[in-house]
Amino acid sequence: IKWAKGLGLFYIYGETNRVKALRIGITGATGFIGMQLIEHFIQAGHTISVLTRSPKKIAPHPKITVHIADLAIKNSAKLSAFTKDLDLIYHLAGELSDPTKMHAVNVEGTQHLLDAMDFNRTRFIHLSSVGIFDFTTEKITETSAMAPFNAYEQSKLAAEELIAMKEKNGLKAIVLRPSIVLGHQMKSSLLSQLLQLIRFRIDLKVNATTCAKVVLAEDLVRVLALFSTKNNLDGQRYNFSNDLPLKTLIEHLTEARGSRLLFPVNVGLFQLGLRLGRSLGLLPISPEGIAFFSSSTTISNEKIKRDLGFEFTADYRPFVQEYVTFQA
Repeated sequence: IKWAKGLGLFYIYGETNRVKALRIGITGATGFIGMQLIEHFIQAGHTISVLTRSPKKIAPHPKITVHIADLAIKNSAKLSAFTKDLDLIYHLAGELSDPTKMHAVNVEGTQHLLDAMDFNRTRFIHLSSVGIFDFTTEKITETSAMAPFNAYEQSKLAAEELIAMKEKNGLKAIVLRPSIVLGHQMKSSLLSQLLQLIRFRIDLKVNATTCAKVVLAEDLVRVLALFSTKNNLDGQRYNFSNDLPLKTLIEHLTEARGSRLLFPVNVGLFQLGLRLGRSLGLLPISPEGIAFFSSSTTISNEKIKRDLGFEFTADYRPFVQEYVTFQA
């Protein structure tokens, strides 16, 4: 197996008799990460089955089969057709914005999918969230205490608990817990907030120890693809974050914008303003979003680096430049 770079991402290639063609199922395939994975696996010569509510978003391709279904609604026939004869399922689908739908999609939908699987044939790769942990601690590892801070994170933890139960019945699964995912084609509320400050020439004085819990979409696609080549990671959970000092992220954004910051603002005073705006209904920001600007909690990535030999993208600066250009 060799690694080559093409089409903006990494893909696996090799001689036909050296690389087994896989049958891979993907939920959430119309999202940015799902689309990148489809492109990756098509380049690698694999066959793709997609489960989606929006089939028109999937371009026709001879190696792609599209199954139309809503995971929140149990339909055994449709889900069995989707999962039939698959080697791998990447479960990326999830409800992120509507709290009233999160349990139905993220928990019950996962249950419906697991009920339709053949545990003897198919391996399950589940995209969870590092937000299930207690962020009052100094450092988070895979075994840290859990305290999900909103409805989304609660639903992600509940889905993980379902998976753990099914593993006792023979399910082969890997759970990946990314932090905030940044991609140049993905609108980021975090980056939008920081760029808004920069547009107003505000120099936010954050503590040197404050960490941005972020990871690049490119790295997320690479590690998800790498899971398809590993058969010895069943039952493992991995946190996935490439923390960056918030001060450094602001510096990269300022440089990319070509701006000069003129008005220093203490981060504590800034957070006080955010709380006031939230209490008056003027700012749609959560308490967790406010706490982000002073959080010094770090997320360990040692386990995934050790088990997979994975190396994160070292420099965020090219991504920031591309993001600012793309969003302009």
